[in-house]
Amino acid sequence: MSTIGPERVSPSEQQMHKSTVGSQPALVAKSQSNDEHRLLLEMLLAHEAEVRRITRLQDLYLLIANEARNLTGARQIFVFRNKNVMRMTAISGLPKLDRNAALIGELEGLLVGQDMAELHEQRSFFLPSHLFPNLLWQPLLAPDGALIGGVLLASERGWDEHACALASELGASYAHGMHALLLGQRLSHRFSWFSGKRGRLIAAAAVLCLLVLAFPMRMSVLAPMEIGAQNPFIVAAPIEGVIEDVLVQPGDKVEKGAPLVKMGGVELRNKLRLAQEQVQVAEARLKKANQLAFSDAEENGRTELRMAMANLNLKQSELRYARDLFDRSEVRAERGGVVILSDRQALLGKPVVTGERIMQIADPEETELVIHVPVRDALVLEPGARVKAFLDSNPFSSREAKILYADYQALPDASNQLSFRVVAAFLDQNGKMPRLGVRGTAQIYGGRTVLGIYLFRRPLTALRQWVGL
Repeated sequence: MSTIGPERVSPSEQQMHKSTVGSQPALVAKSQSNDEHRLLLEMLLAHEAEVRRITRLQDLYLLIANEARNLTGARQIFVFRNKNVMRMTAISGLPKLDRNAALIGELEGLLVGQDMAELHEQRSFFLPSHLFPNLLWQPLLAPDGALIGGVLLASERGWDEHACALASELGASYAHGMHALLLGQRLSHRFSWFSGKRGRLIAAAAVLCLLVLAFPMRMSVLAPMEIGAQNPFIVAAPIEGVIEDVLVQPGDKVEKGAPLVKMGGVELRNKLRLAQEQVQVAEARLKKANQLAFSDAEENGRTELRMAMANLNLKQSELRYARDLFDRSEVRAERGGVVILSDRQALLGKPVVTGERIMQIADPEETELVIHVPVRDALVLEPGARVKAFLDSNPFSSREAKILYADYQALPDASNQLSFRVVAAFLDQNGKMPRLGVRGTAQIYGGRTVLGIYLFRRPLTALRQWVGL
């Protein structure tokens, strides 16, 4: 009778069995690790695809703050945008930021006080005051290397190399999306004025402006003007001398023969008195020579008589000349009218030569327009052109006139600017004529043009001179 005992296994079989049984957990762990990596990769790809589908910056901020926690294992995420300084834009778990929160101010101040180059290199740091004190900084860089934002991940545990590498991968995707959205936002902001209803309104306004600028009108210019005398009488100095007194005031009405100016008469009066005395002496010599001629029948007496008579005639001529000069020292009006004189005091004591103008006398009913057109506006100065005169004394009404002639040479006016002197005549000569010396503004009309050229003629002229066309 045999007894069946336990089966004996050789040592080699036992070793093989142990190795087979012990390797099963390792294979299972390796299989689980591959599944986790595959799942993490799928989540990462899906997350990056979702980032690419984002069309608004705020949506991207919220996606980073909330969805990145599943990938990185962070307990809280803060998203920042670089606007000269780092400004927080989103916090995980919160749909909207409270700018008055102490945590936001603390983290923004922390980033402002940090050296960014050192922070990018160090990446992780410790903040004891925070609930999750282990912080990981992930900068968001544009393709040109500019810092456009950043992501701050907070956790209660430290950050290893695997987490830092994953954060860098995510940061590259976030930076690409943020840069694209920022660029699109700038472009859309630039062209937002030309899109939609606003764009249609702008286009309509542009067309309306073009139509208005193409509106036909007459070219015209504005220039200062004054009422001047037509065919005034010039009162000139009859002799050379010094004006002693002016006997009239500007604007006085004088009759023909009225005294106007008195020249320096002391010298002329002395010459007249001397001439009178010389005539008296010559008459006495003639009387004496006449008596001598009767008593002396010789030739000497008759010769002396002839010389005395010739000397008397000469002295009488000098007396007549001296009396004529003395009479002409008082200038009188040769016609009636209104005295045109700028400054009476300026004439007193003024030396003048023969023929120099002193004043004018004009008929108040014979007036004309004297217009001073600046050189830059001298484009409508054709004879016969229409003029509308606005007097300063009556600015709400105008009078029609037409250009008679214009000077060909520009001269400095009262304001020391080069201008052409233009003379125009009123068309209505039967109405009451404005007073001499009244000033105002004249509008001179030229040929037809469009409103655009009328408004921009000076800039266009300056541009043409600048470019040399």
